[in-house]
Amino acid sequence: AGRKVITLVLRATTQANAGDFDDSLRLLKRATELDPLSPAAWRSLAVRSYHARRYDDGAAAAQRAIALDPSLGLVHLFLAVMRWKQGRLDEALAEARAERLDEWRAMGLAIVHAARGEEREAREALDRLIERNGDTMGYQIAIVMCERGDRDAAFHWLERAYETRDPGLAMCAVDPSFEPLHGDPRWRAFLRKMKLAD
Repeated sequence: AGRKVITLVLRATTQANAGDFDDSLRLLKRATELDPLSPAAWRSLAVRSYHARRYDDGAAAAQRAIALDPSLGLVHLFLAVMRWKQGRLDEALAEARAERLDEWRAMGLAIVHAARGEEREAREALDRLIERNGDTMGYQIAIVMCERGDRDAAFHWLERAYETRDPGLAMCAVDPSFEPLHGDPRWRAFLRKMKLAD
């Protein structure tokens, strides 16, 4: 089952990047049925559910992943952001703090503290993320800037991500985090440069 699960997760990623979330989620649900004890499969389902804006399903998948492997990275970050989108800010903060990987914890705290109006804490987390990971996480920093409502900074970091060939950019056309940029003429120009738009 292991190899088949990996194949399904990879196919699901390709479908999600193309904006076909229904097929992506179908493939990932099949992966969790084949190997219900795979934390990585449940985490992938959580991440793609977030991108599909299906926060209840995504939160449930994230909780399954955490139950199977409490040390798993990235999953608390996505659960934090989904709880924020659901308006559950206390839970969002707890999940952001619980993230195991330093860079993803800083990202989560930068977003959630800003959403809670805690600007000093948000800025500290953002500064930490930029200082330690500015060369490798331009895409994620752009997301934080977008969630903070700073469009100019979001575009600046998207350009940085482009320069460093950040793999996250494969998702940018369909990532809900960038919806606030969609009405800006710079967004269409950026997608064209990425060959993700005509």
